[in-house]
Order: sequence, then C-alpha cells, then structure tokens
Amino acid sequence: MNEFRSVYMKIPMFVMLLALTACSGETEPSASPEPSAVTNESVSTPTTENEVTSETPRPETERFDLMTGEGNTSQTATLHQGEGFSLYVFEKFSFDAAKGRLSLTSNSDYYVDIEPLPSDYDLKKLETTGREDLEKAGE
Repeated sequence: MNEFRSVYMKIPMFVMLLALTACSGETEPSASPEPSAVTNESVSTPTTENEVTSETPRPETERFDLMTGEGNTSQTATLHQGEGFSLYVFEKFSFDAAKGRLSLTSNSDYYVDIEPLPSDYDLKKLETTGREDLEKAGE
C-alpha cells in the first residue's frame, strides 16, 4: 500500500517539474536577476577601527538578462555609487548620488529615493511600515 502512495506522490511532482520547465522554455535555470530595473548592494561600514572589509571591486558596467515587453533582452547597466551603497543603473534611468534618487530619465516625477538600512533593522517592522504606506496610496 505504501508503494502505491509513493508512486502517487511522485507522479504529480514529476508533472509539476515538467510544467515549470515547459513554461520557462529553458532546461537550464536562469541566472538573471529579478526583472527590476535596479540591482543594489548595501555596503556596511566596519564596527571598529581595526576591522577591515574585504570588498571585491565590481565592474563599471554589467550585462543583465531582463524580461521586458519585447521579451527577453540583454541590457547593459553602469555602476553608480551612493552614500553607503552602490547600484547598477540602466540606460533609461538617471541616478542623483547626492539625493540618493533613481528616476526615469523621460519623467523625473517617476522616482525612488534610496536610503541604506541600519545593520540592526527589523525586517518585520519594515514590512509593516511599507504596507501601511502603500495603503495610504490606495494599494
């Protein structure tokens, strides 16, 4: 009886795997980032004067595979430095390092202000605050 149960568990798992593979159109997993316009990396400062961070330098430009309205495209982004962070910015975006503001080049009213989080931030509290802010905007 357990043998039949095992088979019945394996068949749906196999079908689900095939469906996911068919939907992606690829047999290899994609190594591309999320389909967002920005990849940012937070850089934390050392906690003591004697502590040294071992940062590897990032390339000035990087190619990303993105899913866009035209399908999968490969786009190049340029590395920019903010205060306490760095991020890659794509061609249709502008970054103001002094303000920490990333905006759409064609419409500067469409922007996001980036601020580094403290090393001891509470993710649950941040999520709650974010949801409350979105509810105010009608989300």
